[in-house]
Amino acid sequence: MPTGRVYLDRTPAFDGSRLRAMRRRRRVRAETLARRARVSARHIWRLEVGKRPKVAAVTLARIALDLRVDLYYLLGLSDEPEPWK
Repeated sequence: MPTGRVYLDRTPAFDGSRLRAMRRRRRVRAETLARRARVSARHIWRLEVGKRPKVAAVTLARIALDLRVDLYYLLGLSDEPEPWK
């Protein structure tokens, strides 16, 4: 369970801009993240710009684990991206 606040009254929706921001913050290239998440780099780019608003749970979990980002953050349910401090 995350240590930050989780807003259960929000509607979960994947936020590609948060993904891009965390990927850049971690200094991970889209190609590298894509390989680790077992998707194409194009898929990562499309997620980041909102052209793929729905993402498979397994893919999202792989991305979150690789970037050390909370799933709640990527889904807009938390404002704390790093609950594992």
